[in-house]
Amino acid sequence: MKAPQEASNADRIRSLVRATPNGKVCLYTDISEIVYGHSGAAQGITAALNKGASDDPSFPWWRLVNAGGGMPHQTQSDMENQAERLRREGVEVADLHVVNLEKFRHHFREPDLRTQEAAWRTFAAAALPALICQSPNDGGAAPAAVEQAAQLADSMLERWTARWKYLI
Repeated sequence: MKAPQEASNADRIRSLVRATPNGKVCLYTDISEIVYGHSGAAQGITAALNKGASDDPSFPWWRLVNAGGGMPHQTQSDMENQAERLRREGVEVADLHVVNLEKFRHHFREPDLRTQEAAWRTFAAAALPALICQSPNDGGAAPAAVEQAAQLADSMLERWTARWKYLI
């Protein structure tokens, strides 16, 4: 039986590969650094993909390449299959390698902390003064302000989670 953390890592790996847009490729090293904190866990990534991705025919396994842009499969026919799928998406492939890796590489970005800070400052500027200045004795204004602040916080959290769910 796998430990819960391993199952979580497998889900994160599959989510990252799914998050790679059509016409782009992702690297084992990038996914390894995001999920495991270092670039040397290609075998763990392969194991995670072999376990769950084979059950889903729409899973874009062909978008995952090695650090040199090569097709990471053991058989010639699997590598040619991957190269053909990438070509159909507009990725330039020659000799079973992505021709211009920088052009076709998908760069995963972690949330920009300055953006997060700005969002929370906006929230604080809009909602917190209302919470501090209002009182229940003002005819019920405080509950409305609290409700408005809660809705704003929920909205911000929902947008944040939707954008960065593959990194959480």
